[in-house]
Amino acid sequence: MAAAPKIEGMKQPLSLVVLMLLANGMSLPSESASSVAPRASGAAAQPYAVSGAAQTAGISGRITDAAGQPAPGVRVTAVPAKGGAAVHGVSAPDGTYELGEMTEGVYFVDFDLLGFDITRRNHVRVTAKTTAHADAVLYVTGICDCVKVTPPQQLGPRWGQVLSASGHPLPHARLQLVRPQREFDYTDAEGRFVIHVPLDERVPLTVSESGFRPATQQVSGAITTAPLVFRMRPANGASLLDTERLPRPFGCFSLAERRRTAIVCWPPSGRRFSRTGWRSC
Repeated sequence: MAAAPKIEGMKQPLSLVVLMLLANGMSLPSESASSVAPRASGAAAQPYAVSGAAQTAGISGRITDAAGQPAPGVRVTAVPAKGGAAVHGVSAPDGTYELGEMTEGVYFVDFDLLGFDITRRNHVRVTAKTTAHADAVLYVTGICDCVKVTPPQQLGPRWGQVLSASGHPLPHARLQLVRPQREFDYTDAEGRFVIHVPLDERVPLTVSESGFRPATQQVSGAITTAPLVFRMRPANGASLLDTERLPRPFGCFSLAERRRTAIVCWPPSGRRFSRTGWRSC
């Protein structure tokens, strides 16, 4: 092989140097394929392939109002029937929703939108790598135009949370006081609540939830530092309806508001408490 020409001090242009090297039969150094990208052993690599193990179970469906129109923005909450971590979602503009990354089991699913009663679907069974289907229809909540009346007793606030036996929140559990008259409310999506009860006596507060045994505690408004905690134990859910409607308490009768007088109720059905007692709306 001929000796490479001498290049003194890099006075010659780089392009000329390259031509002189090629003319003398010398090849330019090149990177090997292995230095540019690692070789894939065996079959060709598929970086975007999703393995079957990554597929998870879920629930999907469509939510409408009583007129059949899609209901967007509905908060969807799926909870294991015997208690466990909840899965949340929101319906799309066309009323459809989809919940993913769920474990196998039986769930109840709540559909919650302001201005409508809560709709609950029970016995929704989720199996591995499949999507269960659960549609829902929402019904407008009754509306009352109320006059606030000062309660005859001094009241104090009590707050707390309703949990399953495993310690997970139970959304939309029903709270009920039966003294001096029957009143009710629901916990929020995280199982939390605030109620106002008399300062000078203890009254029974009963919590009930679909698929769980009711629980009762004697509560007083005089104790405000310790939160109330209800731990619900599972019950036989075979007698539950597939679909439940959880009516929201009218603003007149919420445990948190303690109002008493109903002037106008809509829709015109049911019985509501006023200063003169229970009457039909």
